[in-house]
Amino acid sequence: MLELQGLSHRYPHAQANALDAVSLAVPRGCVLGLLGPNGAGKTTLISHLSGALAVQSGQIRVDGVPLAQVRAQAPTRIAVAPQDHAFYPMLTVAENLACFAAAGRLA
Repeated sequence: MLELQGLSHRYPHAQANALDAVSLAVPRGCVLGLLGPNGAGKTTLISHLSGALAVQSGQIRVDGVPLAQVRAQAPTRIAVAPQDHAFYPMLTVAENLACFAAAGRLA
């Protein structure tokens, strides 16, 4: 189960929070889709879940365990699949695989 409690984030120099006390619970076996206009906070939320952004305020838990602990024990348990092509055109296929494997701590 994924649970967010009061998750808030404000980028430096921003006038308003990108996330403002977001709370939700996603039961095991469910699929969550994030829909909303540009600037709604979708990417910021995903950045928190993927570990790209540290939690400023609030909590993220997976099966009752804090996300930071889950990511430390199993860094690839939560991954992000971008909507655009996820590769660097200047690298070979093998180099792209090595790059993303290293980023996911698989190599």
